[in-house]
Amino acid sequence: GEDGPSVQTWSRGGTQGVLGRTHRAQDAGGGKQYGRGHGRADRGRELVRMSILPEPTVCLVTDRKRCAGKPLERVVSLALDGGVNAVQLREKDLPAGELLDVAVRLRKLTNGRALLIVNDRVDVALAARADGVQLGEDALPIAAARGVCGDRLLIGRAVHDLEGAVAAAYAGA
Repeated sequence: GEDGPSVQTWSRGGTQGVLGRTHRAQDAGGGKQYGRGHGRADRGRELVRMSILPEPTVCLVTDRKRCAGKPLERVVSLALDGGVNAVQLREKDLPAGELLDVAVRLRKLTNGRALLIVNDRVDVALAARADGVQLGEDALPIAAARGVCGDRLLIGRAVHDLEGAVAAAYAGA
């Protein structure tokens, strides 16, 4: 739940890995390689091309309502300048079109500097050329997401126990 630890799995298809995660931070698990995917060289993002999460992973999870009146893009830019190397776009209240607009703007900021992960929306992640998608425990099945994106996206799955993490890893997250 929101007050306790959870576990998150990530992969680009193929070999799976498991990361420890709380709701406030993500850890790259020692810089292990996740998956066999090599990404598309023309995308120009070394982190994805290598299919390695940065070590350590410092992830900003967005919530524009908590930006103290500053534009979200400004907050993300400051976080990137401060060393953030992954941005998780988590704006659950936005309709798809508005979320895509934000994702495209954040992609411009993060391109070459940090991973961009979109919460729950594989379609938006693909359209914005994000690096990955974060699926909630009860969201789209991993196999369905993988069927849509192939190995073009990292897929993360939030779960709340070790059994859920193992199941998600076997399912392709």
